[in-house]
Amino acid sequence: MVNEIRARGCPQGAGGVAAVASVPKLNDAARINASGTPLADSLRQVGYRAAKSTSIFVRGTGRYDDALARVLRHRFCGDVLDADYREFGTSRQGKDVMVVFARPFVAPSPARADAISEQMLKLVNEARAQPRTCGSENFAAVPPLRLSTQLAHVALIHARDMAQRGHMSHEGSDGSNVAQRATRIGYQWRAVAENVAMGQETPDEALASWISSPGHCVNVMSPKYTEMGVAFADNPESRAGTYWAQVFGLPRKDRPAKSPSKPGT
Repeated sequence: MVNEIRARGCPQGAGGVAAVASVPKLNDAARINASGTPLADSLRQVGYRAAKSTSIFVRGTGRYDDALARVLRHRFCGDVLDADYREFGTSRQGKDVMVVFARPFVAPSPARADAISEQMLKLVNEARAQPRTCGSENFAAVPPLRLSTQLAHVALIHARDMAQRGHMSHEGSDGSNVAQRATRIGYQWRAVAENVAMGQETPDEALASWISSPGHCVNVMSPKYTEMGVAFADNPESRAGTYWAQVFGLPRKDRPAKSPSKPGT
């Protein structure tokens, strides 16, 4: 029924949406959710990690599928047609029906850490190649960065620390800041800065969150940094899932680039 609506469309939206797959864990989550447990807790109880989810409760349609289809098509068209949802579960209890839609959270694989670092570097340098406004600050295009294995190590230490705690912060569990963490591993720096994020599945999503945050965006666009390291760590028990750390640096052997003229100056 749901996939037929997604294929054909409903009054508030066109069809042609990819089918969802029925998942037993989501059937169980729908049953628990119908009993009054919040959806997030229901998903956690059945061991389903969702990047996005919603539930629809339809009262009184019983086993009359035509009536249920009308309710889904006319009252919940937007949720049913949301292409971001990939999986589905349902539970019938008497005359009531609970429907759950979800997109599973897929943590980045540690085996792809090097490839993800290269991808992030490419994305960051593409961002730096374009003029950009970060909050109230305007930046012209700035030179590209290079990867630093030392800064990647600093980032990994902090990403793992955040994941272990299930808490995003620039402050480490020992009270350290990024400058102290860089110094500890022997990085000889003139300047360092750090971006952190949580919950993103891909480098694109992590960078988008930083670009949308003025302070983090300034770090991405600053001409004074010449290299970068990035790392991530996953905590399956945390609602946020993946924790990201990105460290920028200017080593003592380098000189910062001259600040380019800003747009409009």
